Amino acid sequence: MRLGFSIAAHLDSDILLLDEVLAVGDAAFQRKCLERIGELEKSGKTILFISHDLKAVERLCDRVLLVNQGQIVSEGNPAEVISNYQELIRQKRATETLAQHQYSDASQVTVVGFEMFGEDGKSRREFKFGEEVRVRIDLDAKARINFPMINLGLVRSDGVNVCNFNNWYDNFRIGYIEGRCTLEASLPALRLIPGNYDVHVLVWRDYDDYFRGNLSRMKPLATEYFGFLTLSGPPLRAEQDGVFQQPAKKWVFTMDGQRVEYTDMNAGSLSCAYNNTLS
Repeated sequence: MRLGFSIAAHLDSDILLLDEVLAVGDAAFQRKCLERIGELEKSGKTILFISHDLKAVERLCDRVLLVNQGQIVSEGNPAEVISNYQELIRQKRATETLAQHQYSDASQVTVVGFEMFGEDGKSRREFKFGEEVRVRIDLDAKARINFPMINLGLVRSDGVNVCNFNNWYDNFRIGYIEGRCTLEASLPALRLIPGNYDVHVLVWRDYDDYFRGNLSRMKPLATEYFGFLTLSGPPLRAEQDGVFQQPAKKWVFTMDGQRVEYTDMNAGSLSCAYNNTLS
């Protein structure tokens, strides 16, 4: 990819076609690409930049086309077309979520609310690279559900689940949920590639079943899509950035006026959860 870009970028052509060129390489390579693209633009060259990297599109382009299934569905300034793209993806994800509900049993529990908060305490969906985030999940369990696993997943635009947070991973056993209840989590610094991520919340019944061989109960009780999370900041800083699995910093579970805080999690919490389940 480096060689291909170097050759193309130094040819004396009137039009340069770049297809996802910034999707590979380290931060230094990406910076050189951006600098060279800027030089070509100033020299009067026409650059056709094809990418799902919305930040790069917004930075590099002055006119954007949105193509869906081979058809141009939107055209104009970057901010407007990017907004149209996000809405298109939101509708697609919502449709997929409705399809997933066919495999879940929403009659027992419903995710009735979800919010994300920044370090300033404000409810929002735009965060900086490395920022710590707090989330709140509101549930309504119509029947008693023992030892639930309540999961928050962040999903990349290509469908890769880049990280998950749930009470079971952190060895926080919730005895049961029934009626209205809330689970809050203080998350570690989000070290993800800047961009947009889908937010999913799932609720699973008695996770002990999965490790005792009861595969008939593998479907989730609830699965909900809650739109986008947008992360801004520099490209990758270190090898561990991009996809990660770390414990939350704190869990808070509230039901029937009772509030339980849990902070006894660490890098070995997942192993403890497996061992406690299988023992």
